[in-house]
Amino acid sequence: MNISGGTLSKNGTIIDLKPKELKILEYLAKNPNQIKTKEQIYDKVWSEEYIGGDNTIMVHIRRLRKKIEDNPSNPKYTLTIKGLGYKLTIGD
Repeated sequence: MNISGGTLSKNGTIIDLKPKELKILEYLAKNPNQIKTKEQIYDKVWSEEYIGGDNTIMVHIRRLRKKIEDNPSNPKYTLTIKGLGYKLTIGD
């Protein structure tokens, strides 16, 4: 992932990310293996007060998973932590 260049590649192929997808991934990547609440993600990515629009975040996470996960239905990197939020798992 080249954050400053705004690009991501997987197996040598550049993955086209929408701006919000890139910001979500960047935020999670800067905080690897840490659970981030929907409120925290919304605050950092949208720069607005979170008012319960968790469907927006879920949609963006789902789109991101389709692009970066080998099996989006069983993600390895972008994990949902029920009742808490999301985390990006890096390493074992």
